[in-house]
Amino acid sequence: MRAGLLVLLALLAGAAAPPQRIVSLAPHLTELAFTAGAGDRIVATVEYSDHPAAARTIPRIGDAFRVDLERLVALRPDAVLVWESGNPAPTIERIRALKLPVVAFRTQRLEHVATALREIGRLAGTSEIAERAAADYERRIQELRDSYRNRTPLRVFIEVGPSAAPLPKGRRLGLYHFGLKVGETDDELREARDALQAAGAKIVGASDHGVTHSLYIEDPDGNEIELYIDVQPARWKDDPSAVFAEIKPLRL
Repeated sequence: MRAGLLVLLALLAGAAAPPQRIVSLAPHLTELAFTAGAGDRIVATVEYSDHPAAARTIPRIGDAFRVDLERLVALRPDAVLVWESGNPAPTIERIRALKLPVVAFRTQRLEHVATALREIGRLAGTSEIAERAAADYERRIQELRDSYRNRTPLRVFIEVGPSAAPLPKGRRLGLYHFGLKVGETDDELREARDALQAAGAKIVGASDHGVTHSLYIEDPDGNEIELYIDVQPARWKDDPSAVFAEIKPLRL
């Protein structure tokens, strides 16, 4: 988020007026721009930018991973909103190399949403609207935290498929594995491990995939559940072959 703020300040310092031609390269940034009062400035976006309804009529120039750079340049944007932790780093660098003004956002935690709203408001000259939206968002999040702070944690049952029959081990057809990201650091993965063990869950595996660190448990049907964190920095964004790195035992 700091990098995005520095670019934002530079844009504001050098610009005579707020940008009038904004391109958003992530669906959630499109939604945030509308919420911050800048939706009518968006001249192009990417697939799955479908909220609010007005976003559905905005021309598409790609998706979160592939962007038509020729069309992007032809649009002559005076601000390109990118998702720092989602859009591929090579794509962002190519856009910067084209001398287009890039504003990067890192939205990975709840508090980042309010920060992004305020940054977009400052960029677009709609700070009053953005501040109201950010403050309302923070208020609602705090209300939820206050409401649930003293609640007893719920036990969750997840059933995959219509049958609870035992499943064979090894590779097979059908959905038998899904992953849940639990944080950004090994400390958060340790916290998940400790909570699972305290609840009586059995850890059946722990793997270092190079790009992720993962713990494995099984649901009552034998389906594999992966709890993981992304190893930082995310090498796979610059080198997709990193996802094929040798799998090693993980020691937390």
